[in-house]
Amino acid sequence: MNGGGRPLDDSLREVIEARLRGLREPLGEYSPSEWSFDNLYLFRRARNWCFADTPLPHLRGRGYDGSLQLIALCELGQADKEALRDLQGEDSWFCPIPESSLERLDPTAFEWHTMRDDADYLYQAASFREYAGVGLGSKRAAVERLRNRFSLQVRNLDGSARDMAMDVLEGWCRDKGSQADGADAMECREALNLLGQPAANQSFFGYLHIADDSPAGFVLCEQINPAVVVVRFSKGLQRFDGIFPLMYQHLARQTDRVVRWINFEQDLGRGNFRRSKLSFHPARLLYKYRVRVRS
Repeated sequence: MNGGGRPLDDSLREVIEARLRGLREPLGEYSPSEWSFDNLYLFRRARNWCFADTPLPHLRGRGYDGSLQLIALCELGQADKEALRDLQGEDSWFCPIPESSLERLDPTAFEWHTMRDDADYLYQAASFREYAGVGLGSKRAAVERLRNRFSLQVRNLDGSARDMAMDVLEGWCRDKGSQADGADAMECREALNLLGQPAANQSFFGYLHIADDSPAGFVLCEQINPAVVVVRFSKGLQRFDGIFPLMYQHLARQTDRVVRWINFEQDLGRGNFRRSKLSFHPARLLYKYRVRVRS
């Protein structure tokens, strides 16, 4: 992959977010969860994202599996193939590309494949409101047990609640063991530190859950399309059994914004992530593709 490009920084927000919005809005709930400047910015170090506007606007970085990846800030099918071929070099792929975009690509000019680890988990918000669906009875029971054991409160996750959310994050790291800080704790900590700063992370919102006056868990989310919410960070303390289904139920029941679809992002092939996300019975998996111009 050709080098160059400018490391991602907040001054690029407007130009990149405008292009990503143009790509994701026509897709509704089927938009890849990655197509958001705030998400890319928070994981800029882990992914080594850089931006360049020639020969066409794009981002380049590395996947969690170490692969070389490109995000073209335009429709691949409308881009000049020679420019795409030059960008991709010998071993990088354009991704994530939604399944619907493949219909506009000539299979004689492009090749593609998908990986189960990359797929987003998409849920109907209605399934969280009462946990009445098949296989969700254990979630409903866990919420009821938590409600019976503790006096519960909810606060908007803003600057005034940041310190309590930080306590939850640190407790979550301890619960998971010392290696947990190598997951997404650094990015989550940065997102919490940015709360209340008007120039940054404007698209994030969240809720802090309190049990008997102790912070128990929080969710930090982003609305990427009308009625479509991505759960970016979800942290809860182990001693509050049922805190995660409670937080998702509260998110789905909110009246301050319309939520019809909830995206839990991908599982990265991690068994614990996969089991947890499957246990909430997604409406579907959103498969995302890696695409290259054929040699």
